Amino acid sequence: MSSAIIRFDQDGVIGTNNRSREDIQAGLVVTINSMDPGAVETCELLWRPPEDDTAAITGSGPWSITPKTGTWGTYRVKLTVDGDVMIKTFDVPDPVTGLPELAAGEIADPTASLIKNTSTEIEASDTNAAFGPFTSGSAFGWWHKLRRWFRRLSATTLNPTAVKTANYTALPGQLVPFDPSGGTFTLKAPASPSIGDLFAVAESAKSALGITVDGNGEDIEKATDLGSLVSSFTLDGAAGAVVIWQYMPQATGNAWIIIGLKEVPA
Repeated sequence: MSSAIIRFDQDGVIGTNNRSREDIQAGLVVTINSMDPGAVETCELLWRPPEDDTAAITGSGPWSITPKTGTWGTYRVKLTVDGDVMIKTFDVPDPVTGLPELAAGEIADPTASLIKNTSTEIEASDTNAAFGPFTSGSAFGWWHKLRRWFRRLSATTLNPTAVKTANYTALPGQLVPFDPSGGTFTLKAPASPSIGDLFAVAESAKSALGITVDGNGEDIEKATDLGSLVSSFTLDGAAGAVVIWQYMPQATGNAWIIIGLKEVPA
């Protein structure tokens, strides 16, 4: 009986058997190989980035899938060979940070530890590309992903301004507290942004009034309707919201995308 051994290749770069990859490029074909072919084989896509609505596995061994241009994230693939199953991921990294994303349902061996990081635990991890000291791979793939994102966020500095009570245009890297209790006004995103720029707003008075958040000529994600890109929207002051946006590429063009959102209890 054959075993499920999967390998991801792209653009002349050959992958490693039963290893995930984090260097995949959008818009180029990924070839999914079964390295120990059997009598009955299936290849299924278990997860894709939500923005990649065209992702599909085609063929009958080897199989192919092409990540959608302008999108990024993790793809989770299941190979079944004569009843044996292997699940691995490949990533199109975030174009701004270069970091991978988690896939829904992504798992690792729950018994893995610093003293139990053998080929058995490594093989059981959906994400097991080489990390840090683990030269042959890692049993802690999803943990490494989360850790790198948290470290990225902790290294991000936002400089608070004075509390704004009238129209204001933010600068990159600013955290803008606002107080609309004296009347509503407009707070604009930074002008002429570069990829990776950040800005944030924070309601300081929990007023019943709100402000207009304006993308300043760029699309901006609504804090009141996540996933919706608009030119401007009204942000309610009563919730005491803290919102962080980052300017990054999207399938429809660059936009201000929310990377942090918190509502402070009254």
